[in-house]
Amino acid sequence: MADGVKIESLDELGDWLKTQDVQVSQTIAARAALRSLPAAMNFEDSSPETAEHELVLLACFRAALIAVIASICSESTISEVREAAFSAAGNSIRRLASRSDAQSTFNAADSAMCTAPGAAAAAALSTSRFSAAVLPSFSEAEMLTTIERETIHSSPLWRNFDEGARMLLIWGRYSQTLDPLGTWRFWRRWYQGFLDGKPLDWELQRSVALIDNAIWEAGPKAVAAEILEIEAEWVAEQLPQADRIFVDEDTGKFDISPLALSPAGIVQTALEQVAFARGVAERSNCGFNTTSVAWEYIEFTLNSCRENANAIEQNFEIARADIADGLKNGRYFEDPKLAALERVLDTAVTDLRAHHPEVIEAWEKRVQVKLRIAQDDQKQLIVEKATELIAASAPALGEELELDAKTIASSAGEAQSGAIRRFFGRVAQMRLLVRSGEVVKKIDASSGYKGTRIVQTLQSLVDLIVGIWPF
Repeated sequence: MADGVKIESLDELGDWLKTQDVQVSQTIAARAALRSLPAAMNFEDSSPETAEHELVLLACFRAALIAVIASICSESTISEVREAAFSAAGNSIRRLASRSDAQSTFNAADSAMCTAPGAAAAAALSTSRFSAAVLPSFSEAEMLTTIERETIHSSPLWRNFDEGARMLLIWGRYSQTLDPLGTWRFWRRWYQGFLDGKPLDWELQRSVALIDNAIWEAGPKAVAAEILEIEAEWVAEQLPQADRIFVDEDTGKFDISPLALSPAGIVQTALEQVAFARGVAERSNCGFNTTSVAWEYIEFTLNSCRENANAIEQNFEIARADIADGLKNGRYFEDPKLAALERVLDTAVTDLRAHHPEVIEAWEKRVQVKLRIAQDDQKQLIVEKATELIAASAPALGEELELDAKTIASSAGEAQSGAIRRFFGRVAQMRLLVRSGEVVKKIDASSGYKGTRIVQTLQSLVDLIVGIWPF
């Protein structure tokens, strides 16, 4: 369809989609599903506490998320998202797909599985037909004749309140519903991002979309717990530190171990440790071998770019991601030796991002993170929670946490941004440490606060930083 031609009916939309590539149809389907999603949040006819309603709502969130991720993936990375879509289609929740409040989102998930333009167009057309409103689909199709499809999600879901009034009113009621356990916290933040045209970080969303099917089957609380871990890992990755947090075996308190390696030493250590760990892993029976993507990236790095710190960081991150994804989708099998290689790669990438000048500069340009906290209630939360963390930390670390919290609460500009980076980078490391029950027991015996209280404190702070991240 030529630029400027209006789409005024579903038939015209269907005809146009048949001339487009698969991902244009997936984009239209994803946006239509997002606009219909509040229908599954409508508690007027059923109690939000009922198991069936929670399962339907989770299934709809999952289907819409998969559809969105499929719409922005490149062809080289779409295969895992298609597998997630197939899992969602085979999920026991599928029996509920005939419900009117689930129809649009499940049709959108169907579009994520399509590889042929005709099938994708049919799924997108069906999604739009069951959507809360068809006019936005027409206007977005017209927009896609002049802009890149990746940018469409930067536009608010609705052009004005009147256009989406019914769905927005349902959303308003749902977003104010009590959620004492935080089961739906991520999903509310996720959906608000699309309403505003400010979606959450795409890698964070992709990690959630690729959560193992068994966890989705276990229900909303299991998924919420897994998302907490994903968010903590994501924050730790975004804010690499100049030191490592650990729990002292004798005192049971958080402490820091400084990293004072030279740039050349960091590179040499990373190369040596990865080479050794790869040699051990490839002798295991876990599916990791010379044909693996991770193996090839490591081999290339060891042979061809030992002097290029930025290439090393990026190649090792790709290798680490391949192992993590392979363990999720069954290409690799669980094995301590492969797990050790994944940890070594993760450590190498984190050290390079935190300590190598060239990598730091390049990484800063890539993430372009300028963190600011302006709201008084957020500042007060940091000061209050820092008190608990200080009690659970060694003296030197406690003093630095106190100083950073004070700076965040009372300063602005680069001083505040720097304090936020260090404070929350350390919080993320702590949150990952308390995944261990043994660590929680040690904290119980040392800080004057229950270990479970510290876990909750750390999670509330991770939630805060994810919520203010400049996506």
